[in-house]
Amino acid sequence: MPRIRSIKPEFWDSPGTIAASLRGRLLYIAMWNWADDYGIGDGNLPRLISFAFPGDDLPAADLPQLSAEMSDRFGVVWFLHEGRPYYWLPTWEKHQRTEKKARQRVPFPEVGKPSPDQGRGKSDASGGSSAPPRGSSGVGTRGTGEQGELGEQRRDPSPLREEETKEETKEETKEEPGKELTLLPAAPLPAPKKPRGRKTYPEAFERFWDVYPRRDDKADAAKAWQSALRTASAEEIIAGAARYRDDPNRAPGYTKLPGTWLRAGSWDNGPLPPRAETQQQKLQSSRGETLAALERMGVA
Repeated sequence: MPRIRSIKPEFWDSPGTIAASLRGRLLYIAMWNWADDYGIGDGNLPRLISFAFPGDDLPAADLPQLSAEMSDRFGVVWFLHEGRPYYWLPTWEKHQRTEKKARQRVPFPEVGKPSPDQGRGKSDASGGSSAPPRGSSGVGTRGTGEQGELGEQRRDPSPLREEETKEETKEETKEEPGKELTLLPAAPLPAPKKPRGRKTYPEAFERFWDVYPRRDDKADAAKAWQSALRTASAEEIIAGAARYRDDPNRAPGYTKLPGTWLRAGSWDNGPLPPRAETQQQKLQSSRGETLAALERMGVA
């Protein structure tokens, strides 16, 4: 099962990487993803190649060469366990740290004691390629001062990030064996809401609204209008509103809300009763009567 791994920036300019082919570099990176929590991976080359190059059809003749390149350039150890091929990344513990490791199923190879049928670049019966383990003839021990093909001391060929982030480790422990991750398509963005336009009302109600002497709570009045139409025609209601508007005894400060007026069926009401005179009106009326009397007497 592929796992989340990371690569240090120094990997790209290390001597082993520079000396490797482009396909070799990509295969080596894939082997880190393919390895378990101990740096051991399935050495069946056809399966490993299909993971590293899913869209390419590599010739079978190239597999031994790639296997040998992993050993020569990056120090990968190929070995057999119970007749099956595996590989081991010797610098794993130096460059990777997994907080919650799974149970180790394949033991580490006995370095320096290759299997009799192991030979660099040879394929075994299971389809994997094997090579001498680290420390045997033809495979150098990386990071120990060995002189490389480029005539310089080789640095560690696998400078991968020593610590994975906690988020990566948590995601790794949640993975189920044999289950591949599937990228879901991004959810489409919701369509922008259309701005609300001005609410429209029936033409007859608009005529009522223009006639009625008070214009407050129009939405509430529109609801009351629809209910009022069940008992009276629009013309009857509008005529009643006009009478209410023109009634001389209607005080502006006491004019009903249009919704209240409609719900009460006030279009059938008669004229309002005369308003009682206020104290100031009474004084003005009395003063006028006094002046009129004085004029008649010729005093004013």
